[in-house]
Amino acid sequence: MGQEFLERGITAKERIIIHLKDHWNFRDEMECPFEITQAGISENTGLTLSHIPRNIKKMKDEGLVVEGKAYVKGKSRRYKVYHPTQKGLKLGRSLIKEIGKTSAIYNDESMLVLDILKMEKEPAMAVLASLLGESSERSVTRKKKLGYHGNIPDTDGFVDRTEELEELNDLFSSDVTKLIMIYGSQGYGTSMLASKFIKDIGSQWNCIIWVDIKKKLDDTLEQLYSHLTASGLDGITKEMISDPHAIISYLADKKMVIVFDGYFDVGEASVEYFFGLVEKLKEVNGLKMIVTAREDTASYNRFYTIMDIHDSSVQEIHVKRMDMTSCRALLGVNDLEDDALRRLYAFTRGSPSIMKTLASNDINYIEERTSFSREEIKLMLHLKTLRIDN
Repeated sequence: MGQEFLERGITAKERIIIHLKDHWNFRDEMECPFEITQAGISENTGLTLSHIPRNIKKMKDEGLVVEGKAYVKGKSRRYKVYHPTQKGLKLGRSLIKEIGKTSAIYNDESMLVLDILKMEKEPAMAVLASLLGESSERSVTRKKKLGYHGNIPDTDGFVDRTEELEELNDLFSSDVTKLIMIYGSQGYGTSMLASKFIKDIGSQWNCIIWVDIKKKLDDTLEQLYSHLTASGLDGITKEMISDPHAIISYLADKKMVIVFDGYFDVGEASVEYFFGLVEKLKEVNGLKMIVTAREDTASYNRFYTIMDIHDSSVQEIHVKRMDMTSCRALLGVNDLEDDALRRLYAFTRGSPSIMKTLASNDINYIEERTSFSREEIKLMLHLKTLRIDN
């Protein structure tokens, strides 16, 4: 019957164009489906989210896809979306024709893939992934399991932030960018965003190190030393750790990401140390850093210059408050009355951490973890009970 489909396989580029081919008719729409965002392409092709930007860029250069911005169904803001060009559509159709001539096992019988596609009447990429024995949770580009070291926050309850994750992916795929700063007001979820991102990109890196920044530099460096030695790297000493140029030189080309979480109230010694890290980081490859910081970090505590921003070696992301749709999901009340939601949103200023705390419905727990009075908490919990009239 010809070539076996499993022998042929499908490349990343083919997966993306086949997937987008089935969603070609949204190019002129103001509202588009989630499936044509970066996250949607990742979920529906079996590719890790971190591999999407680089592949999309190549396909844009080849004239196969175009990028736009549109509202996504169920979301309150616009996202990057991708559409196949006429050239891309032509390639997608020819790929289906070519792959359709191969054979695969379907219901214990060997059949042409084209016949299977006609019988299933599902999006082509979903059927092809099934024939390859994949699910939406499996990445075809996944490598060996990584070493994660440090107190990496749990991402249970992570909601939305698609736009920020896409921006992080775009920036991280650049060879020029060495450091990404994630700024946000207290409670806006910068740590959880960083945690979700490094878990998404994990398969590209040999090691992920997570360090909680302490007020005293020595305490921060003690963590860094502990996590690096736990990762199995040989030859690291505390003296090396204390010299920012020395440790960056040693870690160069190790395919490693270091996350420093919670940069805000630090001493002058920490500012100078991080300045040295960035200074040397710009000279090496195979090593990237992420630093989460409070939006109101004092200007004299900034450890990079405007020139670092201009040459793109340092990039900034500013996390905004959650939109009301996402806040509704965090509260766990899908039928919450709109006016009640607006009032809760105003009370909490769209803070994800406060919304998650309110979801517990435990007055004592909420009082311990927020600055609200007991009366204010009772009012907010009452607002949570108001439902949309059916």
